[in-house]
Amino acid sequence: MSPSPSPGAGGAVGRIDGIDIWRALLICMGLFVHASFGLRQVAAFSLVDDLSQAFRMGALFGISGYLSAASLAHRPARAWLLDRVRRLGAPAAFGIGLLSPLIWVAFATAGAVVTPRPLWPFEWYHYWFLVALLLYSVVAVVLDAIDRDGRLSRGVDRWSAGWGVRLPLLLVANAMALLLWLAGLAMRATMPESLLVPFATIQLVAGYLPMFVFGFMLARCTSLYNVMMSAHRFLLALVVCSAIALVAMRLSWGAGGAQA
Repeated sequence: MSPSPSPGAGGAVGRIDGIDIWRALLICMGLFVHASFGLRQVAAFSLVDDLSQAFRMGALFGISGYLSAASLAHRPARAWLLDRVRRLGAPAAFGIGLLSPLIWVAFATAGAVVTPRPLWPFEWYHYWFLVALLLYSVVAVVLDAIDRDGRLSRGVDRWSAGWGVRLPLLLVANAMALLLWLAGLAMRATMPESLLVPFATIQLVAGYLPMFVFGFMLARCTSLYNVMMSAHRFLLALVVCSAIALVAMRLSWGAGGAQA
């Protein structure tokens, strides 16, 4: 995947070659992820969901942030936001309003064969990412307004010039962990226990926000973009080591469960 030209202050870069292919592949992987849910007792299939949470969704939201910044650089914010509401809100409303009740009926008629059952006919469990993207779109408009004269991207460029690749990734990872933790605390403090599972994806909406913001700033900041695009070996090593650690952890848990 070859990089596109780097951005100027306040402006977005051009498209990265193959970005639409990556986005399509990541979305199609969701079919495999959901098909594996019924076999979570098998360590290899449980690992599929772990990999999805660790890489697939974060990558999708990062790409979305990147493309949002690029699009907002060439369109009025109001028109862009209304288009996002139409393109994301309509599928979300269709899924929650029609598909979710059909799933609820299917679970209800399955008796004790399928557990646990959805609590209500209208649930967002399978459509939370659409709601997340709608909320992130508002964040993108705010960031674009702040960066309209390029001051935000210039400020990040000044700070990131001497960062290298490690500090931005560390900041994003810590921000994700912090938001996941804070969202969990807020949910446990304000929700009855019966609602924690149906609304567990609130944590994901909060936790993936830094990836969206990172993608947005990657499209606007020259230094940050150049640093990330020139660190292929480090990023590849990071992905490989993370994957090995995740596989080892999941297989060790599976072995422990089997012994128990």
